[in-house]
Amino acid sequence: MLPGITGHPRHLEEITMIKTKYPGVQRIAPGRYQLRLKKKDPRTGKMRDTYRRVDAQSDVHASETRAQLLREVMSPSAPARVRVADAATSWLRSKLSTLRPSTRDTYALALDHLVNGLGDFYVDAVTLQDLATWRDSMVGKPVTINGRLRVAKTFFADMSADTGQASPAARLRTLPVPERTDDESNVLSREELTRVLHALRADSPQWYPLILTLVLTGMRFGEATALEWDDIKDDRIHVVRAQVRGKVGPTKTKTRRTVPLLPELAAILREHRLDLVRRQAPGLDEGRVFPSAVGTYLRTPGVRKAFIKALAAAGVRRRVTLHGMRRTLNNELRKSADGMVVRAITGHVTEAMTEHYSHVAFEERLAAVASLRVGTLVGTPSTEAKRPAGAATPTGRDN
Repeated sequence: MLPGITGHPRHLEEITMIKTKYPGVQRIAPGRYQLRLKKKDPRTGKMRDTYRRVDAQSDVHASETRAQLLREVMSPSAPARVRVADAATSWLRSKLSTLRPSTRDTYALALDHLVNGLGDFYVDAVTLQDLATWRDSMVGKPVTINGRLRVAKTFFADMSADTGQASPAARLRTLPVPERTDDESNVLSREELTRVLHALRADSPQWYPLILTLVLTGMRFGEATALEWDDIKDDRIHVVRAQVRGKVGPTKTKTRRTVPLLPELAAILREHRLDLVRRQAPGLDEGRVFPSAVGTYLRTPGVRKAFIKALAAAGVRRRVTLHGMRRTLNNELRKSADGMVVRAITGHVTEAMTEHYSHVAFEERLAAVASLRVGTLVGTPSTEAKRPAGAATPTGRDN
């Protein structure tokens, strides 16, 4: 700091000042001057006026002092700083190759909210209070907002790791989420499941094969809708891929697994395939088991609507999702099978544990699923669906 310089608030008290012929220099009293400077806001990088009062022998000396201050303020010696908007774009781009399509969308949406709130701020200027204000400004369910906060925490943790500074989001608290009661759990009892399947088969038969597949295999929606007929062989289904909004990639755990194909499900799938062939449905040539009406990968809206209708017809008033079918199977299997066998079937494993579950014999998985007594759930398959002796399983591609 130059000698004789004192700070001065932007909003000055009423005082008479005399303009000099030098830009930005006003005389307050003999030997006392006010200097107007242009300075970058350290949080946004935008230029704003700032003022300094200095002691100077003359107007010329005050002008020289102002020039020196401007040189200090505008000095390019400071390292380049990055705004949140630019850093977020670059950060997400660096992550794309390692994220599943659904996770990419989640990150992108969360970062959009972050940029809308704090995009103009420099990354190193964001404070815990800034983030708390942003959090409290968001509208939505606590669980949704918390998802955005998790992405923001990861983003700022990575940014701080590069600079060696503490992350401003490290102590940012998430919103409390009300705990669900047992009545609100996303799972069906065996009796409820039976009623739902019967209602579905009666009112929305086009969706019955898919939802029954979810129920009897524990596959995730993206895995089931990415199935191809070549994945179904003999008495098993090979789960090798998943799709999210039409984008195909590995399964959630990035592993492959084999699940048993029960006779009841095989019969329904065979009937479903014959229907696709009769109609020469779009997507048949690509070998898709559950194509959309135009042959692309199926999305959830139409299926969800039919499922909600079946829940209502079955007298189930609480919220149950398609993913709840996976949880329902998990609950039923746990009644008679070892936990490791259940996880081997559903693929509910971490990458580190995959090797352990891969040793569960297929026969053990088949026995576990057979213990469900599926016939009491779905009823006896129709005569058309029964396979003649020696007939093949529902695989291959017909033209």
